[in-house]
Amino acid sequence: MLVRALQRHPLVIIGTVVLTLKLLLLALDSTPLFFMGDSGAYIGVALDGYVLATTSSGYGLLVQWLAVWPSTLTTLVWAQVLAGAVTAWLAAFILVRYLGVQPLTALLVAIAGSVEPLQVLHERLVLAEAFTQLLWATYLLLGLVYLRRPRLISLVAVCGVGLLLVTLRVAYVPLAWGSVLLPVLPLLARRVGRTPNGMGYQPIVHLVVGLVVMLGLHSGYRAWMGARTHMAPTYLPYDGYHIASAWAPLLIPADASDPPARQVLSGMLAEDPSALRDRFRREENRWLPGGLVARLHAAFEGDDLAGSRAAQAMAMTAAWRNPLAVLKLGVQSYLDHWRLLPMLEARLRVEQGSDRPLDAPFVALLGERFGLDATHSAETMTLSRRYHLAAQPWYIVLLLAPALILLGVLLAKPAARLAALWLLLTSSTILLALGAAYAYHVSPPSGCS
Repeated sequence: MLVRALQRHPLVIIGTVVLTLKLLLLALDSTPLFFMGDSGAYIGVALDGYVLATTSSGYGLLVQWLAVWPSTLTTLVWAQVLAGAVTAWLAAFILVRYLGVQPLTALLVAIAGSVEPLQVLHERLVLAEAFTQLLWATYLLLGLVYLRRPRLISLVAVCGVGLLLVTLRVAYVPLAWGSVLLPVLPLLARRVGRTPNGMGYQPIVHLVVGLVVMLGLHSGYRAWMGARTHMAPTYLPYDGYHIASAWAPLLIPADASDPPARQVLSGMLAEDPSALRDRFRREENRWLPGGLVARLHAAFEGDDLAGSRAAQAMAMTAAWRNPLAVLKLGVQSYLDHWRLLPMLEARLRVEQGSDRPLDAPFVALLGERFGLDATHSAETMTLSRRYHLAAQPWYIVLLLAPALILLGVLLAKPAARLAALWLLLTSSTILLALGAAYAYHVSPPSGCS
């Protein structure tokens, strides 16, 4: 009977199953978790309204609406669990409507997405990931809507959701800009099994319109951010620092047009070349005393606006000088996940926030504003944390995702190959963008650098 109902009303059945699973998991564990200091920064945005200098502030507004106003973090967890349920349902919707997958297979994928360990953990962490995944799924779906029936309204919607992604995670800027390429993807149809007929000048017109819309949206957002921080238009107040430290292995003194920045690079390479060249020290270059950013701060006499601009300029010069090196850095960062597998459990403990206790002032703030006793939050192994640690073999499967998606493109039915290609391009962009930046790293084993 269930199989028959699934064939008749697949999306209703899948939605019901997913929501039931999510509510069951929520009943078993609804404890808010924290990854410091990102969680503390987002709560600070929610309480005080300031703009973060190191990451997008949009999630702070969601925390304000969903936690500060009701004076509890429980409602935030509920909302993130609901966002995860919608994300899983959207995945099934895409599979059924755009990739021609059988409803039973789509149901199994939606169930897997609902109980996926990282997803379950992030729905309980005070981090932007749960809502980011929802927006990414929406972005992917709207792109498929456009590819099936190219209309300007669909293209504008994709551009708009792309900007919303950036407000949650600035690392998604490359993905957001990728939406302007949607109009030319059908031109590859002869290579992916479909023949576009009678398209005329439509792709060119849509490409131009998409570019104009993206320029308008992102210029407006950058100007708004600049106005809020009393700075020049920017995605982040000091985004130059972040990108320069992320691409530090690529930098040479000639990339810097400002004498102080050039002296910093020359000095670091003269003292210890590995301080820049070792990609495992990028986090050190961003945050620690003696790192690249700390030295730029000192070189520009505390003027972080000038220092950040100089950092961004030299990073962009390095990228234009050797764009393949940026791509290589992203690939290396992906491969580093394989090389760091012996340290997987330690990295998972960092990721779930159980590696160190919360600061006493932050614990006091949680108690005062949200009625939450988080004194033993770090050492309390909640169900979602235990599940996250126990799922280590699953993360090896996740590392194979790029190859699995590529295989899916090659094996997709001709009518679904364009949709599969869009999935491959968006996933690859996210992977390379996040990889060419960096995630936090536990120190690598000897020989990994």
